[in-house]
Amino acid sequence: MTAAIAASSLGNLWGIGVGPGDPELITVKALHRLRQSPIVAFPAGRQGQPGVAQNILTPWLQPEQTLLPLQFPYVNDANTLRAAWEAAATQVWRHLRQGQDVVFATEGDASFYSTFTYLAQTLQQQHPEVTIHTIPGICSPLAAAAVLGEPLTIY
Repeated sequence: MTAAIAASSLGNLWGIGVGPGDPELITVKALHRLRQSPIVAFPAGRQGQPGVAQNILTPWLQPEQTLLPLQFPYVNDANTLRAAWEAAATQVWRHLRQGQDVVFATEGDASFYSTFTYLAQTLQQQHPEVTIHTIPGICSPLAAAAVLGEPLTIY
């Protein structure tokens, strides 16, 4: 089997930003992708509690979707973080190699201080044939400016 054929039978990884906390601030595009994906991954919360991203996306989940909470430690140790990213990439890869799309829901925007960035980079290093997409979300600085009624920039 050629790499092109193998890649075409793989699922896609979609990083979606689900906004800064209000479930109504998820973009239409992210919501559309979320509802289409059979597997929904997100950073697991601490001590058995749902995390922020999980709380945001819960109202939009479909009963038939498989939830995949991924463990990411809240530490600054590079080796510990790398091990967590590799473990998460392995879990996601199990679904992608079976042809299932996986949505990784992240608080705010998927490329603004996001765990998705590290997961995507690790998965791409381990399996270069994987296709990764990013759907932007509303990040907290923009949401904060809106709540405060203050522009972030003016000329």
